[in-house]
Amino acid sequence: ISRRKGFFTREKVKMFLKQNTEVLNGVIKVKASTVAKYKLNEFNFRAVFPDGAPMFNSNSVSRRAAGDMDRDGSQHHSNKAEREMEKLREKKEAMRRAAAAHAKENKAPGLRQNEESAYAREQQLRRNLLESRMTQRQEKLKEKERLKEIKEKEREKLREEKRKYAEYIKEWNRLRDDMECEDLKALPEPLAVRTRLPPELFGDALMLLEFLHAFGDFFDLKDEFPNGITLDMVEEAMVGHDPEGPLCELLFFFLSAIFQTMTAEEEDGVREQPTDADAKMTGLSEALEEEQDNTKAAIGAVAAMAAAWPQLHQGRSLRKLDMDSCSVSEILRLHVLMAGSDVMPANSKYRYQQRGGFDTMDGPCVELRLSQPGLLKRLANVSAYDLTPAEKLMIVKALSVELLTLVTTRDYIDDNFDVLKQARQDFRELKNAKLRREREEAAARLRRVKEEKIKEQERKLIQGNPVEEPLKNGVDGDDSGMDTSTEGLDGAARGSAQDEQAAGSSKPRRGRPKNSERNKSGKQGKKSGKDDNSAEISEADIQALREKELVERILSAVARTNVAPLGRDRFYRRYWLFNTIPGLFVEEDYHGLTEDMLHPPSVSDIFCVALPGQLAGSGDMRIEEGCEVKRPNRWFYFHRPEQLDELLESLNLRGLRESSLREALILERERIVQSLQLAQTELIHLSGMEVACKSLYLTASQGPPSSAEVQLEGRLKDLLLDMEDRIQGTLGGIQVADRLAWRTALQNSHYDPMCDELVWGPQGERNLKISKLRESGQLKSELSDVKLEGRSGGSLGTGTPQATNLPVRHLAMALLQIEQGLGRRFLKEPLDVEEAKKHGRSDAIKSNEKK
Repeated sequence: ISRRKGFFTREKVKMFLKQNTEVLNGVIKVKASTVAKYKLNEFNFRAVFPDGAPMFNSNSVSRRAAGDMDRDGSQHHSNKAEREMEKLREKKEAMRRAAAAHAKENKAPGLRQNEESAYAREQQLRRNLLESRMTQRQEKLKEKERLKEIKEKEREKLREEKRKYAEYIKEWNRLRDDMECEDLKALPEPLAVRTRLPPELFGDALMLLEFLHAFGDFFDLKDEFPNGITLDMVEEAMVGHDPEGPLCELLFFFLSAIFQTMTAEEEDGVREQPTDADAKMTGLSEALEEEQDNTKAAIGAVAAMAAAWPQLHQGRSLRKLDMDSCSVSEILRLHVLMAGSDVMPANSKYRYQQRGGFDTMDGPCVELRLSQPGLLKRLANVSAYDLTPAEKLMIVKALSVELLTLVTTRDYIDDNFDVLKQARQDFRELKNAKLRREREEAAARLRRVKEEKIKEQERKLIQGNPVEEPLKNGVDGDDSGMDTSTEGLDGAARGSAQDEQAAGSSKPRRGRPKNSERNKSGKQGKKSGKDDNSAEISEADIQALREKELVERILSAVARTNVAPLGRDRFYRRYWLFNTIPGLFVEEDYHGLTEDMLHPPSVSDIFCVALPGQLAGSGDMRIEEGCEVKRPNRWFYFHRPEQLDELLESLNLRGLRESSLREALILERERIVQSLQLAQTELIHLSGMEVACKSLYLTASQGPPSSAEVQLEGRLKDLLLDMEDRIQGTLGGIQVADRLAWRTALQNSHYDPMCDELVWGPQGERNLKISKLRESGQLKSELSDVKLEGRSGGSLGTGTPQATNLPVRHLAMALLQIEQGLGRRFLKEPLDVEEAKKHGRSDAIKSNEKK
């Protein structure tokens, strides 16, 4: 059985029953017309129900009360007729059934069997039909289950693909080593740094420049460099040989700063002097130690001897000696030698509390002595001006690090840490206040807009209701029930509105007062807007100035506390942004790297990737895993803002190093762009010809290039001749036959003592018979064997260096002649031995008198 959807509904069934049934004595029966129409009397339930007639529940028929029937007479008569007809129908039905039963009984046995077999076949067909239907239903269910399983498998497959894709995306976005990224792009090529300094020393020169920029104000750099120091001056100091050049000023600055800081610490009581009890306790602890560091002991002994040498031979400590371009080299050598002399067991408590547990081996000058022993040996015979640029930088770096180890400098750095912390906190608070103010201003603007809309609606109501309501209601405009909000208008506007109402042309006239009010409010809004804008501009300027001050404080504090690169790229190159020189610098330092670290794991999967050294194409390079990279340290730099954009686009977001570098570049973008705009390519990108021309230009005023030794020799000659001229006739005079000839010979580098013998040392222990040597022609060879007194210390060279230069010996002999020409009473200790003896005798007499 099948039917269209909506064909058989409850409402249609109800309508059908109402049309074909009626109620008789409380029982619903089919109408006679319907029975006759559909021949229900001939209906057989077996045609519908093959298994047997249905069983219906019998319900008791509710009889109506007699009173009810009496009250409805007409219905009673109709029901009676129907009952009669029903009885007749039932009688006919009973007679028909009896006749059918009798006919059935009288049928032949064969016919009855045929009917039974037909009935059995019919039942079998029905059972087969039911079985086929059940089979079809089961097949449909199985097909449905199969389709459901297929859909579930498809959904599971889709979920698995989504999961794999999510894992792939997660793995793709995971930070990894830069060389493991498959989508690497070629980095832009920066310019190579070319200066008069070797490429491997450029980084140390920049470090020195940054140090002087950060701590110059604290250590009074203006005293030595009133106009500041630049990269050209540092280059000249490292490459040049001028005794009066920037190197001399640098050494003056560092040594003076170290000596003054140490003296100030001692005066302020920062450097505690060990007491006798502390000395005894530390001596006892040393005695109890089973093993002692022989290296530290040797270093301490050499440092003590070097510290005593100036006091012994100059009569004052090293800090109090006068420094000039001639003596600064020897003072530097003695200072490096005496490094570690202040590290004693007696002041271990002070070193632990004030200097972070500073030890002998922590001194930068001690480290320089141990790592570069040949440097001190060379410094004993050669001035600091004639050292190589690498040796000069080593010395200057050691002095700068020694400055950082002092207590005063450590306190200054700690103060800058506090300044940095406070400045960052103030900057965060300023940003938060700015954001809060912007939110409040946005809320206020939104509130003003809403208020203006409300006022505009009120104006429309005020100007529209007094005219429209009388027209709608047919009453006068002066009705008392009308809105009285028009009282805010002026009399002329109100009168014109009333005239327009009477004339029937209210719309054109009604717009005038509204426009006038709108113009007034617009003018007022413009004025208030201008005032607000001026206030906002002033506040914005104040905000910008405040932010700029805080940023400058943060940058200056960072320069004194923690100087670090912006980051590294895939080739482990560092990116620097300096305060002293504009541009974005790239340091190519392969120290501690191996060849396999500079190449991706699968080179065939990565395109457009080349090492910085292979960008020009230098042939294939074999990769040896674990082989250390042996390449010189080089520097590059970016000088255009466009290169910064190219760099940001080429950096990989998934690389560990390049992702952090990209974030730092974006964060410092404004500062980097300003630095790139100020970059001067001609200063740090010189060709070979430009380097030579620059060197010639810088040395043009000094004449032909010469070593510092020649210049110092001329300077000493001038000093000796000036000293001899000033003491002649006042404090004494040189004991020679012809003074002018002696001066001329000394000035022309043809020194002649013009005396029989030279005596020096206590009580004339050393003398030289010059007349005999001159007669035998051995003066030059004998002078070459003369040694200055006080050579000691073995290979460490703690005493006065051995003279190996003949002009130096000649000048020393000339100085000795000038000293011997002075009266004894004009000399001070330790040069006047007799005066020292007098002081010794007077001290002994005073002590005896006290006893």
